[in-house]
Amino acid sequence: NCAGLIGIATSLKSEVAHYLLCGEDEKAQRYIESMQHIFGAYFYLGISRLGIYNENHYISSARTLSQQYNVPLVALGEVQFLHQDDCGPHKARVCIEKGATMASIGDQYTY
Repeated sequence: NCAGLIGIATSLKSEVAHYLLCGEDEKAQRYIESMQHIFGAYFYLGISRLGIYNENHYISSARTLSQQYNVPLVALGEVQFLHQDDCGPHKARVCIEKGATMASIGDQYTY
């Protein structure tokens, strides 16, 4: 029983997104069904627009599943830095963490 709790599949970091981006739509559907069993009408699919790789594909797929399973979409805002100018240094930190260069990561930058 999850009285008083809500469940949110948190956009690109969720299992739903993983399945959708790997072309495993049936697994995504089963996951949604299992979350609806647990949370009932209090399960949501999160979406966010951060301008990162695969985001539009996920949002389009999430919108379709939202309609198919009557799961509301909820807008999420991930805070990674306070000022837009901080994006460059943050991207550099991510590149260092991944052992990549700024040029090699290109538009596939994820937070």
